[in-house]
Amino acid sequence: MPDLIKIIDWFRNPVHQLNIFNPVWEKEALFKSAFKNSGYVNSIGQGTAMEGLDTLLLSIRNQDSLHLIGEITLYTLIKRSIRNRSRYLHIRENNKNKDFPLNPPIIITGLSRSGTTFLHRLLSINPELYAFPLWELFDPFTRSGIRDVRKLKTKSEINVKNILLPDLDKKHYTRANNTEECIMLLANSFNSQLFIDIAPLPEYLEWIIGADRYETYQEYYDQLRILQSFHPDKRFILKAPNHLGNLNELIKYIPEATVIQMHRSPLECINSLASLRQTLYRIVTREVNIHETKNQIIKLFENEIARNLEFHESFPDRVLSLSYKKLVSDPIGNLKDIYAKAAILWTDTLKDISTNYIDDLKNLRGSHNYKQENLDKPMPDSIVKYEAHFKDLL
Repeated sequence: MPDLIKIIDWFRNPVHQLNIFNPVWEKEALFKSAFKNSGYVNSIGQGTAMEGLDTLLLSIRNQDSLHLIGEITLYTLIKRSIRNRSRYLHIRENNKNKDFPLNPPIIITGLSRSGTTFLHRLLSINPELYAFPLWELFDPFTRSGIRDVRKLKTKSEINVKNILLPDLDKKHYTRANNTEECIMLLANSFNSQLFIDIAPLPEYLEWIIGADRYETYQEYYDQLRILQSFHPDKRFILKAPNHLGNLNELIKYIPEATVIQMHRSPLECINSLASLRQTLYRIVTREVNIHETKNQIIKLFENEIARNLEFHESFPDRVLSLSYKKLVSDPIGNLKDIYAKAAILWTDTLKDISTNYIDDLKNLRGSHNYKQENLDKPMPDSIVKYEAHFKDLL
């Protein structure tokens, strides 16, 4: 645990005792806090989302090593998702007779740490496309206006995070204006890998592995259609490793999407994600067990890869598959293939701005160095099958 977080945690008991901040991990208490002075309808529906929230809170209650910053982080995140969900449902209910068309989006997925962020941000520089910045995903259903303070709030949160975890930039560079994952929209349905990326929550991991996903993706589609009305002339460029095992659900509701899947060695992805989570978990919990962190990653990968392979067997030509190594070695050549797949005109101007962006990116952050360790047990069958199926791309 970083020294600054340790110092802050010394005040945990007095902060609780004085009721300055004393979180109650129950739905009713969170609803009351989330909707206090909000002006929004305090309804977030039923079904899969409520099952997810119940399991998430149970998993947090079972986590006995949360420090003060960790409690604040999780409490803030869950309240934000509750409010966003309420706003989304309110808009959907009040406009149920209106048609919200969705322009054909480009959606990137792949194993975590397989190059999805690099490709997402590279494509987002095209002015014809729209990638959601972090500040908008934090509060997506508020229209911009004169008193829009969302950017300022997000910048403040990121500044605090960078003070507490100064090495995080090397692993995942994030700023308020940077494009981010649409995993946050899935978090509004409480069926999202976002929560296990931030904290070790084994009960919640087990739940998302077995939970129904169709309802979540119908809500994801509805959220995108509402957000499209805020950006009517753009095509969304979206990305989330969370989609990897959910391509059946994704194309059921968004059949017009251009789907791109990144491919990288699963072992490299496991080691890289374990390194990232080891850093992220330090902002939540006093103890980080790297062995258990890897086991949870492997369990998630095993399930999501099995689902992904089933999709590819049923729809072998539906997804554009890209190699991480080839993207890094020849980004411009791969971009041209993507633009052809998405029916977007490739121009010399796009080539120039893409080349400049790649050059600037090399100087943006330090290198993410982590140990490339072999697993202490054999790879699960689904991961072995994935490596065999996509061997030419790894």
